[in-house]
Amino acid sequence: MSAKEKGRGRGSGIRKTHSGQAISSWVDNPVNPWPNSVMEFGRILRRLRSDRGVGIKRLAPDLGVTYSYLSKLESGDVGPSEEFVSRVSSYFKYDKNELLLAAGKVPPDILKILQSHPQDAVEFLRQRFGRKVDHGS
Repeated sequence: MSAKEKGRGRGSGIRKTHSGQAISSWVDNPVNPWPNSVMEFGRILRRLRSDRGVGIKRLAPDLGVTYSYLSKLESGDVGPSEEFVSRVSSYFKYDKNELLLAAGKVPPDILKILQSHPQDAVEFLRQRFGRKVDHGS
């Protein structure tokens, strides 16, 4: 397999970390780590932009990115950074937690709770949302 096919080719936009994770050279995030979540963020971003009547080329500089990056976000090809999600939230006055979750990211305060009380948090969420707790896994 050639270097390009492996995702390391010049101009491919993809490189591999030491652990083998695919990273886009255009952004500092894993490429499509959770395809459904990234797609959901892209759908929300496109809807917010359309509802406001803002073209992708006009919005990009307001958010500090290129229009091609916005296009990749909207199509789910790349995932946003937490900092970019914050900018989108502020720009559109949209709930940051909802955007973070749509991007496959856990809000930092929730992550701390999950890390501090993993068993209790998982059990609570499963009980609250109807999924049976399996203590064997």
